[in-house]
Amino acid sequence: MVLVICTEVDMNNAVPPLYHYSTPGGLLGIFQSKSIWLSNIHFQNDSDEYYHGIDLIINVIKEEYKGLYLRDIDSARNKISDVYTFSFTETKDILSQWRGYCPTGGYSFSIRSSQLLSSLPTYYLKLAPVIYKPDAKISFIKETIIGFTPEEFARREDIWYKSAASNFSSKSDMLEKARKMLRRRVFNYAAILKHESFFEEKEWRIITFDEYAGVFRGEPDINPRGRMLDVKFREGSNTLIPYLQLPLAFGEEPILFDEVVIGPTPHPKLSEYSLNLLLKPSNPNTIVVTSSTSYKNW
Repeated sequence: MVLVICTEVDMNNAVPPLYHYSTPGGLLGIFQSKSIWLSNIHFQNDSDEYYHGIDLIINVIKEEYKGLYLRDIDSARNKISDVYTFSFTETKDILSQWRGYCPTGGYSFSIRSSQLLSSLPTYYLKLAPVIYKPDAKISFIKETIIGFTPEEFARREDIWYKSAASNFSSKSDMLEKARKMLRRRVFNYAAILKHESFFEEKEWRIITFDEYAGVFRGEPDINPRGRMLDVKFREGSNTLIPYLQLPLAFGEEPILFDEVVIGPTPHPKLSEYSLNLLLKPSNPNTIVVTSSTSYKNW
């Protein structure tokens, strides 16, 4: 299975137009701050889905890779990891998204892909599509997260250890590094493994990885060309929510929107008028359309 994981601007031809659903306040905040907020995955509405991915990976290891550092992964399952995400969808006008994210009115909008993708490598971020189909998830776990087939793992004394011998000081050194790498992959990529019942969402996620957690905690920078994103906090309904603020434009440069869809509203003409007042001075070429979904007080 080939998974498109984008980190550089020259990858934008592989990415379809992506939309984010937001309330009017959310859109205004992104426009004014020229940034987006990545929330810690444990504080999101669908945080239980994150454990769907982790448990699926653990089950594959238990069934087909016996002895593959499972205790380390299993014991870390209930710890809160430093994984932050921001979601997009390929679908710009769908009732379930309007209901879920802006039931009293809002927008879906696509940010200029070149502007979005150029920010990712600087801040240790990746963009990837969520995987829903069971067979595709299993293939991804084996090929990308674990990195070798069950048959190769069974022959590890002959193949895996010897091929890695030149890169490590000892077998124990190699095993320790492999264990840490596998743990990172499990908790990183679990964020893009969701139950097939959510397939309609056609979600993509910006993800920041656990291996970069030291950067957020003020520890030494592991990427000399990267920059630190400080953890910030916003008020939730019953707790503080940690998030990272990713800047997309600097100085006088505006954040650029390719298209904005006005969600179901009792006042479509007023919504279009005020949106154009906001966008046109800096985004004269932005396409503004009205949702085809009729307004109802859900």
